[in-house]
Amino acid sequence: MILNDGERSYRTLILRGPVSIPPTRYKILELLGEAPRTLTELAGILETTEQNVFYHLKNLEKAGIVRKIYGERKLYTLEYDAIATVFGKGKPARAAGTPGAVERFFKEFTDGDKLVAPIVVGSPDPHGAFMQRARDGHYAGALGMFLGRFYTVDSFPMLLDTDARAEQRIGDSLILIGGPAGNMVSWEILGERKLFFDTESPWLLHARRDYAEDSVGVIAKFKNPYSDRWILLFAGVRALGTKAAIMALVQQWEELLTKYRDGKEFYWVVQGFDADADGHIDRVELREYGEITERLELK
Repeated sequence: MILNDGERSYRTLILRGPVSIPPTRYKILELLGEAPRTLTELAGILETTEQNVFYHLKNLEKAGIVRKIYGERKLYTLEYDAIATVFGKGKPARAAGTPGAVERFFKEFTDGDKLVAPIVVGSPDPHGAFMQRARDGHYAGALGMFLGRFYTVDSFPMLLDTDARAEQRIGDSLILIGGPAGNMVSWEILGERKLFFDTESPWLLHARRDYAEDSVGVIAKFKNPYSDRWILLFAGVRALGTKAAIMALVQQWEELLTKYRDGKEFYWVVQGFDADADGHIDRVELREYGEITERLELK
């Protein structure tokens, strides 16, 4: 939400109720409000351990308040200029419009300030051509929290791929989580469009070049081959790649969506990395992007 104090505008995170911010965490926010800083710089100013500061930063990142900037040094910066609390039982106040890049990117999946396209995840039970258990459906939670910053929903927005097919929703505008091995809606639609994955052997991602790394994923927005609706796909070579694709949008949407061309079929290939060697992806890099053209189609 954008708030204005008469002198300047502030990008503001609206919280649903009173929130207690520990003193150390509050001081970190004040310091990052002055300038982006490294973990070491913050620990030095606060006269505490880097481990303690890292704990607070991770929580602030999860809340969407702080994000990392990668360059010569890894810096932390604020995602918002201000944080506001809404009291009472009503819904939190929302901006009259979402940030322009998000609004343009999701316009085929929303109606005003409401998300209307279902998020389709693979069934956790063995199913489909490969009898796979989908292992990336839970990543939809991060996407849902991101979308909740901009949109409301009238009903439960999640569907299993098996339910989407049983309810004959294939021709709708859909947000798909997972590739053709574990998500049968992805399998059907990508097979029809001949994009990104060979549905006979889906362990390789095809774009301008081929990618076999487990942590490579694709974000793609393209026309549904069964209607005039749109598909938004987050899929990886493996579940780790799907996670990287969702992380790329959730954490780096401002940078990512500057490359999007409104109304075009578009894609991004990203790769996740475990920068701090804790066994989890914590950094995502863009490998390639561009419009979806015939030369991307599988032959």
